[in-house]
Amino acid sequence: MITLRPRFACRRYALATVMILAFPYLEAQMLLADPGSEAPLAGRLVFFGHREGDEEPHVARIISMQPDGSDQRLELKFDRPIHGGRVAPDGRTLAFNARTSEPVDGVIRSAGLWVREPGQEARMVAEDAWLCGWHPSGKELLAYRMSGERYENFGINVQTGEVRPLELPDGSAVQTWSPDGRTLVVIAMNPQRTHDDPTRGKYPLRQLYLWDVESKQQQLFTDPEHDCIWPAYAPDGKQIAYYLRRHTDRPWAFLAVADSDGANGRELAPADDVTEQIKIRPTGFPRWSPDGKEIAWLRTVDHRPAGELTFEVFFVSSDGRLTRRLPLDERYSWGHFDWVH
Repeated sequence: MITLRPRFACRRYALATVMILAFPYLEAQMLLADPGSEAPLAGRLVFFGHREGDEEPHVARIISMQPDGSDQRLELKFDRPIHGGRVAPDGRTLAFNARTSEPVDGVIRSAGLWVREPGQEARMVAEDAWLCGWHPSGKELLAYRMSGERYENFGINVQTGEVRPLELPDGSAVQTWSPDGRTLVVIAMNPQRTHDDPTRGKYPLRQLYLWDVESKQQQLFTDPEHDCIWPAYAPDGKQIAYYLRRHTDRPWAFLAVADSDGANGRELAPADDVTEQIKIRPTGFPRWSPDGKEIAWLRTVDHRPAGELTFEVFFVSSDGRLTRRLPLDERYSWGHFDWVH
């Protein structure tokens, strides 16, 4: 498997009946409508993916669909592997990472950052930049790159390509903007802080903190005793969902949510499911529905012992119910996705 270079009070969980939404391969429904659609994306799920070892000239796809899996639509075909992306506040412009070099020891250390505006060809805006998101104005992209073991954080002007450095503490990487553009959520990698589990091995204890854009002051958002990553603001900016990994008893990994100042943190649902036959784990940032009533997360499903890897989206309502699961095209490796507001 190829690995992307880095780019949370407990209660009982009531799980609703899981509804599996099956659908045939996307290709048959999309009729290869190259180069893709430019219709508005509001309310849709947008997926960014590729096929490893594909000999076709367009190995990558950006596709969209309704949250129930219907009305699937090709948005873009691309000639190099895509590893995730975001949709701009205008609901039409796409930004995505595409591979610019081959993996080293299975790790992708850098990727180009591309933008596709309505009516235009996709264009590269940065040769080495991991995309985190859009500024609420739609004029700037938030990104970082690795320089040795150091993170360089910056904003990129979408039109000019001008880079605006963000002077964050060492060992920190930007993650997302608040909806009002006043706050950044940043991850502290904390390489010196780890948990050595006798059965699972050594795990990091990464933390999320809030960084005020104007004052440059920071505030710890998550519990320093646990590993916390992948933050996502609710549409109204009042809550943040994130991935929390405890190092105590099982279940030990959760989709969590807290108020935007870090108060009232709670676990919505277990994030992992491991048995002898299957291993399910989340991958990448959760995404909120436009009305803020649901949170969706992309998960990998490792079918044992054959090792076949598939992808699905699971949806959790704000009260922690698992409402449904949406399986994705098995032929593709899907990167970060978006739920367009």
